[in-house]
Amino acid sequence: MGKHSGVFILFPVLALVIFSGCARSQASTTSLGVAEPPRGAAILQRACTVCHNLDGLNAYADSWGQTEWRSMIGTMISYGAVVTPAEVDVLSEYLAVNYGTGVLGATDNADMAALIDSACTTCHGLDLLTTNTAGFTGANFRETVVRMIQYGAPVPEDQVEPMVEYLVETYGG
Repeated sequence: MGKHSGVFILFPVLALVIFSGCARSQASTTSLGVAEPPRGAAILQRACTVCHNLDGLNAYADSWGQTEWRSMIGTMISYGAVVTPAEVDVLSEYLAVNYGTGVLGATDNADMAALIDSACTTCHGLDLLTTNTAGFTGANFRETVVRMIQYGAPVPEDQVEPMVEYLVETYGG
């Protein structure tokens, strides 16, 4: 071997390292170099276009935030849309930002009431709040909300405490 043979071995190894790094940096694009759609858009396409087109989404641009979209998703789930609890947050945020007011999360009592309505009525009526919660404290409501989330209620983690506060103020004893 000559004195330059190490260069011939090192060059292909170096090229492989450089090009593999470039390939990794493009992982979020398609084979055509087009950016992948956001996860919310993919959920929207998969879950919603099974039954209808998306032409009406812009009608809600000036009036619906994440809470209203979350309620609508709950309604669609009751009609058979296949959306997991984790996907509800992603989809409702995507819809609020791209087809709504951009307001995320419950911002007032009306929003919280809408969130409770959408999260709870997928499985049962709200009458349980007036018949089964006499004397409930924050701890009782928190335990119930966490249990309902485990059963699949679409309540974002950052909304648990505001929901508990609202429930105590509105239905606590």
